[in-house]
Amino acid sequence: VPGVRIVGSDDLGLAVDNWRKMWIENGLDDLRPDFDEFTRAFIARADSFKLLVALVDDHPVGSICCHLVSPTTGTIWAVYVNPEFRRRGIASMMVAEVKNYFYGTLGAERVDLIYASEEGCRVYKRAGWKEDDLLCLESSGMRAIDQAYVPAIPASFQPSESVQDLRAALSEAKGMSTAKLQCLLKTVPQQLSALAQFKEELAPLVPVIEGIQQKHKLIDKTWFENNLSRMGTGFDVRELSTPEQMSHKFDRLATKWDDFIAGCRYDAVFSWLCETVRDSRLVQRSSDGSSGMCVVDLCCGVGLPGQTIRLMDYEGHLIGLDISPGMLAGAAARLCYDELQVADVAAAASGLPLFPDGGADVVVCTGAMELMPQAWPQVLRACRRALRRDTGELWVSFQTKAEHGPTLHQGIEGVARDEIEGELSAVGLRVLSVLECPSAFVTPREGRLLDIPYVFYRLGLL
Repeated sequence: VPGVRIVGSDDLGLAVDNWRKMWIENGLDDLRPDFDEFTRAFIARADSFKLLVALVDDHPVGSICCHLVSPTTGTIWAVYVNPEFRRRGIASMMVAEVKNYFYGTLGAERVDLIYASEEGCRVYKRAGWKEDDLLCLESSGMRAIDQAYVPAIPASFQPSESVQDLRAALSEAKGMSTAKLQCLLKTVPQQLSALAQFKEELAPLVPVIEGIQQKHKLIDKTWFENNLSRMGTGFDVRELSTPEQMSHKFDRLATKWDDFIAGCRYDAVFSWLCETVRDSRLVQRSSDGSSGMCVVDLCCGVGLPGQTIRLMDYEGHLIGLDISPGMLAGAAARLCYDELQVADVAAAASGLPLFPDGGADVVVCTGAMELMPQAWPQVLRACRRALRRDTGELWVSFQTKAEHGPTLHQGIEGVARDEIEGELSAVGLRVLSVLECPSAFVTPREGRLLDIPYVFYRLGLL
């Protein structure tokens, strides 16, 4: 293109401004209030980040950002050209320059291009980009967040009567924080049993904890059985096609979720989590002075996975993300997370992360992948991007396909193991351990209990 030069630049202000303009032009008028800080923080963490600027008469008329998401895969994003200079091939020039940078300078084997509008997708396809190399960046990660929870115990916090009773009943409680006691009291039976198997010092405390739970009616162990005949028909993933519908459904389920879990035999899930924490030496790494340890609990629900990890004595930073504010309120009540945020993980997975690129030592996601039948491969890629290079791990579960399809009536088919493991390899994840469980828990249907088959993976980076 005559008169156009493509040059490298360190003008992050220009990059952020153009990134903002792109979203506004695509109709997003409720950008998150920390948009600039969020974008700059992401850039600071991005591996091999590069900003290129298109100049006409030494004035910038467009920009493009890129970085590595793995040693062999690059991502192009924030492609923006000023309106008066569009349809002159400037965007194509910038993209070509970035591809030369990835393939020539960095030795990348694959380059993905992120688009934010259907028009952008059509343009890139006409330019020769294949469907598999184009990722749609949904707007949910950029929008202002209506609700977020950052649970902490304020100076004025008054322990509940149940916490006071537990402190009085346990001589061991003298050295425990109020948050630790609350966390113990918010366990469900199978979770507490699994923790006691892996932490011998907890075993003698179990009867005392269960007694106080019963006294204060913190868990209703009979609720599941009493409501068995009417459960199993009110949940259908096919009817929850929008994030709002999914969020609202789980908001309604949140207040009884602990009682539901207490009845559906979740033993295998909690045992796997405890065993994986032990085998990964996560606790030792978080307590030996390692700085910046971070665990992300993806689709955390009421917080049972993060709570289990915390009660295994993990001392690092713990972040929980979920689509349901109601579920997050339950997680906040456990007093074990450092941050909790409302997030549509399925939608945001294909774009900028809701958690730091390369900043997580562990991402844990259990009980969720089968609820995202179209999005789970992209969620895996987002998890892969989030992991700390060389040492990061993903702990993830999938409901597997079964002959009689115990949850087909709920629109949940499960995923075949060969499909899962093919995607894991393509994403750049290797299997450190795998556990196949024909009955990870049970689900009710017309008064019967059906076994739900699961496979649990502990994954590292290739």
